[in-house]
Amino acid sequence: MSEFYPEGKGKVLGIFFTSSSLATFSIPVMTRIISKISIANIILFDTFIAVIGAILALVIIARYHKIFELLNRK
Repeated sequence: MSEFYPEGKGKVLGIFFTSSSLATFSIPVMTRIISKISIANIILFDTFIAVIGAILALVIIARYHKIFELLNRK
């Protein structure tokens, strides 16, 4: 990610760790709420989170290749 924003490496790192901390807190809270409905729904929730993460990773990879191929051509 720091290749996208080389002038703001500290900012990128801060955003990364802040989002990680929010997930560390909020995911157990959400799973506790979901477990009151059904334990099986926690697995569905986990699958949903994994699919969203995979889609975002593919978007980032595609964007990375698009941006840095253009810069390498110049």
